[in-house]
Amino acid sequence: MILHGIGPSAINVAAPYNLYFTPDGTTAVVMAVRLNAINYYDPATWTLIRSVKTKGCLGVNHAAWSADSSFCMATSTFTCDLLKVDTAPGQVVTTRACTDRARHPYLR
Repeated sequence: MILHGIGPSAINVAAPYNLYFTPDGTTAVVMAVRLNAINYYDPATWTLIRSVKTKGCLGVNHAAWSADSSFCMATSTFTCDLLKVDTAPGQVVTTRACTDRARHPYLR
């Protein structure tokens, strides 16, 4: 899939859903929902740095960083999981399942 931006060229990234940048701006973070992965890119060249599979967390999509930028929390669309991702290595360090799955619109 190609993510189109402003300007004459397109940026080729795999399965984009949401785009974030690490708080220091050095890394672009693409939530690749269809691939169940979080993809990290160099924002200057859009070269893939690494792809982190989310291990059973289906549809990883939204993220927010901690005040000290050391980690982000990401949510999943389809399994209602909450992931804690260490910013420096970009690795999932904790996964928590939704405790009230009946309230999740995709799991009713």
